[in-house]
Amino acid sequence: MISLPSIEVVRDPKRLTGLSEEFLTALLARCGAAQGLITAAIIRAAALSKKPGLERDQVKPKTKMLNVEEAAEMLNVKRRWFYRNSERYPFIRRLSRKKLLVCEKGLREWLASRDLTVSRGVSLHGTR
Repeated sequence: MISLPSIEVVRDPKRLTGLSEEFLTALLARCGAAQGLITAAIIRAAALSKKPGLERDQVKPKTKMLNVEEAAEMLNVKRRWFYRNSERYPFIRRLSRKKLLVCEKGLREWLASRDLTVSRGVSLHGTR
């Protein structure tokens, strides 16, 4: 078994000079695992500090998410419009190649901002 160095290596990285490739590979793997755990702990702490006393599954979303069918019906467009424009609009979230969700609040705000634009002759599909 490989004996891994203590915190001394972190304080003085020059101590790594001359160590074997096998040792350095094992050390790198352990550091990577530790980095993942530290990152998760930081994210968890940040999430809990925003909502003290609430666990992740107790926090309710602030806005309703629509599926593509519901959103397409709201805009009177085909479902395909959302897939083509998923990168263009921040209120469309692509979960996978075939799955999208649309933030209802963001969609309504975007529609409200378009009221002036529509009166100037711009449609959902670009300029007329």
